[in-house]
Amino acid sequence: MSNIQKLREVLLNGNPMLFLGAGFSYGSKNSCGDMATGDILKREIYNIFVKNVIEDSDEAEVKQFSLQELCGFVNEHLKKKDELKKYLLKRFQDVIPAQFHYLLSKYPWKKIYTVNIDDLVEHICYKNHIDIVVQNTSKEKIVKDELEYVKLHGCVNAPDEPFIFSKSEYDNLISSRMNFKHNKLISDIQNENFIFIGASLDERDIDYYISQYENAGHFRKGRLFFIEPYPSLKLKMRVERLGGIIIDWTTKQFLEFVEKVNFNPTELERRKMRLNYSGIYLLKDILNSIPKDEVYESRLYEGYNSNWHDLKDGWLFETSNIYEIYEKIDQINFSNNNNFCLALYGKAFSGKDCILKIVGAYLEKKGFEVLEFKGKKLDIRVLREYISNSTNEKYALLVENASYYYKIIEKILQTDTGKHLLIVTTSRNYYHMKKKYYLEGNPYDEYSIDDSIDKICAQNIYAKLKEKGYLGNISVNELTGIQQIIKEKNYINLFTTITYGNGFKKRLKKTSKEILESNPEVKNLYIELTIFDKADLSYYPSELLTARYSMDFDIFNQKNYKNLSKEQALIVDFVKLDEQGIGLKNIILRDKVWESLNQNEKSHAIVHILKEISPYVEENENNYWKIIFESILKEDCLENKFGLNLKKILLIYYQLKEAFSDISYYWLQLGIAEQKCNEYNKALNHLNMAHVIRPKAYQIQHAIGRNYLKYANYLNDSIQADTLFKQGEEIMLELIRSSEYNKEKAKNYSIHCYVLEKIQYIKRHKKSISNKELLQIKQYIDMIKNDKDVYIDSMVIRYMNLLKDLDKLNIISMKPNDIYFQALRKKDKHDYEQDVLVESY
Repeated sequence: MSNIQKLREVLLNGNPMLFLGAGFSYGSKNSCGDMATGDILKREIYNIFVKNVIEDSDEAEVKQFSLQELCGFVNEHLKKKDELKKYLLKRFQDVIPAQFHYLLSKYPWKKIYTVNIDDLVEHICYKNHIDIVVQNTSKEKIVKDELEYVKLHGCVNAPDEPFIFSKSEYDNLISSRMNFKHNKLISDIQNENFIFIGASLDERDIDYYISQYENAGHFRKGRLFFIEPYPSLKLKMRVERLGGIIIDWTTKQFLEFVEKVNFNPTELERRKMRLNYSGIYLLKDILNSIPKDEVYESRLYEGYNSNWHDLKDGWLFETSNIYEIYEKIDQINFSNNNNFCLALYGKAFSGKDCILKIVGAYLEKKGFEVLEFKGKKLDIRVLREYISNSTNEKYALLVENASYYYKIIEKILQTDTGKHLLIVTTSRNYYHMKKKYYLEGNPYDEYSIDDSIDKICAQNIYAKLKEKGYLGNISVNELTGIQQIIKEKNYINLFTTITYGNGFKKRLKKTSKEILESNPEVKNLYIELTIFDKADLSYYPSELLTARYSMDFDIFNQKNYKNLSKEQALIVDFVKLDEQGIGLKNIILRDKVWESLNQNEKSHAIVHILKEISPYVEENENNYWKIIFESILKEDCLENKFGLNLKKILLIYYQLKEAFSDISYYWLQLGIAEQKCNEYNKALNHLNMAHVIRPKAYQIQHAIGRNYLKYANYLNDSIQADTLFKQGEEIMLELIRSSEYNKEKAKNYSIHCYVLEKIQYIKRHKKSISNKELLQIKQYIDMIKNDKDVYIDSMVIRYMNLLKDLDKLNIISMKPNDIYFQALRKKDKHDYEQDVLVESY
């Protein structure tokens, strides 16, 4: 296939992004004349700002300056930065396109990036009635159906924003960690097809972006095309190294070619393109993209996640509970609600991902159009618009590791497209139980996936392993083999034995020691992968891997493993990778590595991860970067999952203050940690900072009210405690009585907190309390007593013990079967949760 045919194929199937350099504007003009090339611009700047104002002896040297050096000289040495900016505004404003430039709008580009500050593309889009969002400010603008145009070096229509022309301005741009345009391009260039027009790799930031693509190695998903009429040898050598393609066309020739391609998708096809860009793919497209005649050897039994090739080639086995899941699906009644969610949950390595794919195939057979979400942000809008414009009546959306998306899924459940939508999700136990309150009150059901192996499951596994020639250490005798499988008890033990042999668990201590004594890259990578796994994060993203490590993950494609270095072997043996990133494939080794780490090593790695992802974390952007941030930063996770003490947790938070000072969740978690240290004044200050950023967030209001109540119960001074408790009580009762949806939904948490702190307050400060007040507490308990609340029994025990201590049991009526009567028979063990904190918003 020729390079031009490859370009045509990408235009027809790949929906590429554009990157426009200065050469793209060639042929356009404005009141100052033709758009200036770099050399002409440099000459003009020299004549206007430098000529006749420097020593004659310096002229020859200054004339040899690059454009970046010359602009820096004018800004910093001649102190004419404002004057230079005024000149640049005039020089690049109100550009009149050449006729061929208007052909740019003949193709539905996924996105356009540029280093140009002129308004050429804006004029093209205006003339051709193309809706466009120009990202030309430091704050990101919301994009819906419009073309997104990202201006990396500034814009003549945003004169208050910085322009990037001098060397120091380039340096600041590249080193800036909080530039959303910069961060998006680094991610996009690793994941999308790009066409560069008139872009010189001599520009420092373009070279930096290309280097990020180069470093991505195995994880590069797209191709790079360079449209350059007179490519230099340097450019040819660089593009060859990248595996890119140069086509020696002018901009005019390229745009005329695009017009002839005549790519004119229907409205539904456009919706599908947006759907794919957001990380949602049609199952039929996924299955059709799998090579038909390619010999495929699954790595599922080595601890890898399942993929659709595994399903298509028959590597997945049916578990004994799959028919119960089918039955639940068949019983769903869409007559009352067009949307429904089935939430599957279980431990790590319980086969959830395999079951989800089997369920997806089942739904396809049942007439559903099945979609799978594999992106970093679940976009309700593009999903709704695709379903609304498609002709099918039944849809299924599959979402792995979905607990952090439950709030978004709740919104989807409340959005009616007029079609039937079944959302099937998988999550690990911990976060499912923490976050399922978003699903409660909506049309949903849940199903716990057990990882134990019963006889039926063992028979299915044995048959599949034998069929695929993967019995390993399992006996070829069927009865003996099935018994061996049952004896392993769960999938983790079974596949560890199959892959590594019976003696592997005994060798783990030695292996974990080898990892921690390996070179710093291998050691640090394993520590960070362990943190991700402990935090129940589904994968370590490829963008983070590229930024932090120089490892070549093409080693996974090598056939001759005998030639791997010792460090490479440690990676290949115990790390799994897919298109999104990498993860540990052995939970037993994870635990061994974790046990070997001290608190300093853990906290050091946590801080490094969070600082590295800080540019990608935004207050109102609910994506995978935010999930990583919240999962690792959460005080409960740091204390209970990572085993860090409160002193170490506070030190972590203080080290991250600069990186996350504009994120409310950071201040919320810092406040919670300070509450636990009885630092209630500090906590209130930081919780109020969270409240300023996110004034309507229930969780923050709850935490502030809770802080007052706990502070009152910490003090010995009853007078001061009275004032504090009344403030907290007012906040908490407002939350309990509120009819706002998010507060009404979460009232259990406020009731738990208020009732338990009220009981503590009465006892600690020996408060006299009327029967009316005691009955009011019962009314709050009654509001939630019929809910599925695992903590309600302990709260009722505390309440009944209070009545007993006050000799007031007679004020309530009880029946033998109600929770109040039963609580009298139970002892107060003092080991239950005082109150439960609601999860992230």
